[in-house]
Amino acid sequence: MEMNYFKPQFLKFIVVGILNTVFSYIVYAVLIYFHVPYIIAGIIQTILGVLFSFKTFGSFVFKQKSKNVFLRFCLGYTFLSVFYIVGLRLIHMLYTNSYVDGIIVLIPYVLLSYFVNKKYIFKDKK
Repeated sequence: MEMNYFKPQFLKFIVVGILNTVFSYIVYAVLIYFHVPYIIAGIIQTILGVLFSFKTFGSFVFKQKSKNVFLRFCLGYTFLSVFYIVGLRLIHMLYTNSYVDGIIVLIPYVLLSYFVNKKYIFKDKK
């Protein structure tokens, strides 16, 4: 299966993914600034990030807004949320700067998110 990485949809995914990542990290950083424990900040960041991401990915990248897609999106992001929070905890055990921890965990989270969105949530109907 060949994938053309220069298709407009892929480029939109990258741009929207960056926007979603910045939004999520700002939420996390603001919560840390106000002394919210990093695990709680991660949970809140994830919930708000999922809602924001559904709107942006669904509207701008994949042009899908049906309830069925939202259900798949929620299920996919439940999995991704567990991945993120476990990753946040593991990184925090090694490196205790909560600001940096959030950035480190976002890297594999974003890559896994692309795969889950493309192959499971917003898969082509063929």
